[in-house]
Amino acid sequence: MAMKKLVLVLVLGLLSIGAWGQGAEEPKTARGYLNSGYTLQESGQYIQAIEDYTKAIELDPKYALAYNNRGNVYTELGQYERAIEDYNNAIEFDPKLAWAHYNLGNTYRFLGQYERAIKDYTKAIELDPEYIFSYNGRGWAYQSMGNYEQSEKDLQKAIQLNPRHQFAYYNLGYTYFLWGKPYHSVHAYLTGFVQDENVFVALEQAPLWELFKQVFK
Repeated sequence: MAMKKLVLVLVLGLLSIGAWGQGAEEPKTARGYLNSGYTLQESGQYIQAIEDYTKAIELDPKYALAYNNRGNVYTELGQYERAIEDYNNAIEFDPKLAWAHYNLGNTYRFLGQYERAIKDYTKAIELDPEYIFSYNGRGWAYQSMGNYEQSEKDLQKAIQLNPRHQFAYYNLGYTYFLWGKPYHSVHAYLTGFVQDENVFVALEQAPLWELFKQVFK
């Protein structure tokens, strides 16, 4: 899921995370379980991560970050209904948690519910106007709906906030391709490549060579 990367929330206590990775005794606090769950999630141990996030929630039933992160794992596993439930709980207990709104938007986008996804991305942007991933996600949703003008605006905003955000260039390039603007498309792709050559890993979905034929014929 290279383009579906979700926001994983780190909290204070990184030194403690290092200690747990060395086999120290498992933490017995909600924050401790949150951090150990994150470590497990990052290593691909999703079931164990869910167990630790659940323990954090049992210790603190209103722990928004634990719901958010457990929702991320459920999304990774394709269990979208459970993910939506967790994100909604996170928002209930912390309405200003922009990450939860962003992640909820991602999940609805994966389900093809683009209008609902845009609503959640927009809320995330209202809460954190500098969060580039929300613009990228909303731009992708607009792209999927065929609203290329709005897609362009959001993806350009993401690039403005972070000129090295290579996936925004990829999405922008694909928006231009769908929009029938091959010159703009190639320029966006190549600019993304200058920022990070790994952007081409995602280009299997885009008929890049056809674009080159159109531009350089």
